[in-house]
Amino acid sequence: MGGRHKKFTRKEKSKVKLKTKKTVLTKAQNVTDTSFKVRKIVLKEQLKSAVLNEPQTRRNLSVKELLSRLRHYNSSMQKSSLVGLQELVTQHSEEILGLHLSELIEGTARLILDQENDVRKGALKLLNVVLTQVPESRVMPFFNVLLSYLNCGMTHIHVSIQDDSLAMLDTLLEATPLLVSANADTVLCNFLDMISSLKPGSSSERTLTMNLNSRFTSVAWRMKVLHQLKGLLSALVEYKKHQDRKHSGCLAHPSENTACLRDSWTWKEDSELHIPVYNHHYRDTCYLPNVFSVGNSSDESSSEDKHLKKYVKVLIPLLIETWREVALGQVCKSSNNEVSYSLLSLEAAEVLKCVLEVIQLLCELLTSEVTEFITAHRKDFGYLFFHGFPYSCSQRHEEGVKVRNDMRKQKECLNKDPRCLSQNLAICHLFYCFYDDHNMDVELSSLMLKYVKGSMRNWKEQDDRKQLMQVLRHLLQCPKCWGCHGTNLRKVLDSTVAHYKKTHDQDLFEILSGLSLTAGLTHLYRYASFQEWMESLPDLLCSPTVPATTVEILGKLACQNNPLFCKILCQKLPDILNNLNSVQVTGADNECKGRKSISNILYWVKDWSGDALTALENHLQSENFDKELASHITDLLASRVPTERNTQ
Repeated sequence: MGGRHKKFTRKEKSKVKLKTKKTVLTKAQNVTDTSFKVRKIVLKEQLKSAVLNEPQTRRNLSVKELLSRLRHYNSSMQKSSLVGLQELVTQHSEEILGLHLSELIEGTARLILDQENDVRKGALKLLNVVLTQVPESRVMPFFNVLLSYLNCGMTHIHVSIQDDSLAMLDTLLEATPLLVSANADTVLCNFLDMISSLKPGSSSERTLTMNLNSRFTSVAWRMKVLHQLKGLLSALVEYKKHQDRKHSGCLAHPSENTACLRDSWTWKEDSELHIPVYNHHYRDTCYLPNVFSVGNSSDESSSEDKHLKKYVKVLIPLLIETWREVALGQVCKSSNNEVSYSLLSLEAAEVLKCVLEVIQLLCELLTSEVTEFITAHRKDFGYLFFHGFPYSCSQRHEEGVKVRNDMRKQKECLNKDPRCLSQNLAICHLFYCFYDDHNMDVELSSLMLKYVKGSMRNWKEQDDRKQLMQVLRHLLQCPKCWGCHGTNLRKVLDSTVAHYKKTHDQDLFEILSGLSLTAGLTHLYRYASFQEWMESLPDLLCSPTVPATTVEILGKLACQNNPLFCKILCQKLPDILNNLNSVQVTGADNECKGRKSISNILYWVKDWSGDALTALENHLQSENFDKELASHITDLLASRVPTERNTQ
């Protein structure tokens, strides 16, 4: 083996070998050169000069940077940008909202649907700050964006987002009530989906749903939804009143005393005088209903009422079922001193109050359809609401801690009145609205009237007072009630007049004046208390300040030639004329128009005494008397002469 290997190596060495050129790599190709230099990229100052004048936060962030960060995927980045935007809007509201209002509304409303709870809360705070500093006219072009995100939030699959959408609706109702009310049709249906679902095989009938996977109990969640529904319906009632005033020609509310409404001006040397060239009413939208309609205009004008009527037909059964579920388990019948009453838990008392207030608002909206509405649900109301009257609340009633915590979380006051005064008065109001013929249940009607008499001793709570005013207005102005309970209603009338003399409450004045203007209640003039009140009305024109609504009602009494009122008016004419040049009419367009409205009452005075004529002549010839007002009175009384000659 060894010899053979040596022969092979000698043979290989003896071969001719070709020489190859050996390549050597250069240094530049295999060695890294570390001799380079590093410099920072510095922006020139002229590129930053345009940004330095913009408002910035404490972290030197501008509005555009913060708005761009609202779309960042990181929730902490979104929260910090919301805080920064809130800081800028608070400190530089005019500049920020004047240039970036649309971007702020769109970016903030979009975050209402975010998955993070903190982001949604921050978006609600920012939205509240923005909307409270901007008038409704500037929000109107972007309100569709807010409305779209609100509808998405109310119909979202997650209950927490639905909860925050209700908070967003509350913010919109406070900042832009007219815009929300004008688009109420698109929002109302969402409330039905939040507490109910369609029955299988039905297109209109619904049933209540249960919240099994929610931090809210089913009753607490329905209470939260119904509370927001009550706020929306309240805004809708005010919107309807505003529209009625506007369409009837009263474009502005009587209480609005704006500069554009004046037709007389007083020059003052120590101050500048600014007179508007155009009346602000000329800038309002011209109301031309159905101007492009082809069919019947009356049918199209009532489309909103038809939509609301259909909505009520679906909502009322759900309200009844909501109270039925609570009433069957938590209402206990008790008695004390031979008086039976229904004992409610705190939760049941709050549910009853909310349900009744929603029904009252629906009745106020559907003024012409109340009869049909009553007939359809009279039996249910009689059994579930009227049968247990009166109700009382027990604060010691056994109730879980979780229920009370849920009620506190929804920021609603627990019913601390053990008498349930607001609930019982609401039931009285609905009873007298539902049953025009009170002879159907005389015992229950007498019981409710007795309760109303007892509740008149307490006029402190604002909610209870509002309910009581509604009941008194219906009771005292209903001829059928006087026919059934004449003696008891007289005591109620005496108490009402006595309380008006103490407080001079304007709501009580409107109730009593409604009695004097109703043709079918002439028998009230036989009562001494009502006569005394009528005789005291001309004294109101002698006071330093008079509401414009009061002057209007007194003018109607003079126009109707009310004998008792006109008799005392003639006796008070000298005092009224002495006070005419200095009286302040609150709610009038200006001082001169307010005083002219009082002087218009003089047109209906027939018997002028010698003292009254002397006082009138002295005032008309006095230099201190308003010349415009004196000319108005002269023309007014001169116009009576042809009328009196014709009657003779």
